[in-house]
Amino acid sequence: MNENLLPISIKLIQVTPQGFGTQFYVAGLLDIILAIPIVVREIVVGPALYQSEKAIIKKVTLPSVVLFTIGCLFSLLLYHILYWKVNRG
Repeated sequence: MNENLLPISIKLIQVTPQGFGTQFYVAGLLDIILAIPIVVREIVVGPALYQSEKAIIKKVTLPSVVLFTIGCLFSLLLYHILYWKVNRG
């Protein structure tokens, strides 16, 4: 990237540990995002349901998560295909 944007005489250096902090920030956000469904199920939904209702929730949850993940991956793939088609010709 440096070769395309900067003259040869200029060299980029990183003077702050921002990348290290960003890794912790992203890891913390992912922890929160992944933990919220479990916390909600255990604290809010779990005690309010009968056993038969909990069984239905268990049967529906895994396919829902799988289909949601497939949809996210499909949209990401579609975005990349359209990006390359528009920007790269």
